Parts: sequence; structure tokens; C-alpha cells
Amino acid sequence: MSKSMKQEDFDFFKQFPNIEVLYEKMLQAKYYANESKAFKMWNKFKNPDFTEKYCRFSGELTNGETSVNKPILSKNWRKAKERFNL
Repeated sequence: MSKSMKQEDFDFFKQFPNIEVLYEKMLQAKYYANESKAFKMWNKFKNPDFTEKYCRFSGELTNGETSVNKPILSKNWRKAKERFNL
């Protein structure tokens, strides 16, 4: 099927009506929902220090400099704080 979803997971979700599966490369968690049910799956390691590939603010590749705990590159932190009133 693909790297982001196993065939058995896809087959499971097909049983629910009106479900839409979207792929967002910057997120490591997956969220599946329709109008009445929702499913959320965390990254496979359940480790908040697990490195991520992308900065969640800018979308740029991070070479392992970001994680679930620190999702924004240091160089983008000031801009993110201003934009989101952090």
C-alpha cells in the first residue's frame, strides 16, 4: 500500500462510512475520522524525544533537530512565538 499506512489498517478503516484518509508529511501521528467516529494513532515509538523530519512551523527539513517535544527549529522559534503568541 504505502509507507504511511499498512494494507490491514486501510482495510479496517474501509468499514466506516464517509471516512477520508489524508496524508500530511510533516506529522508523525495519524488521525482518522468521519462524522461520528475518530481514531488517533501516535508515532510508532511513543517517544516524545523521537526525532522528526520537518519543522512544524516552517515545514523545512530538520535533519533530526526537531522532535515531538521540540517541534520547531531554534532559528524559527522567535517567529513562531510572535505568530502564535507563545
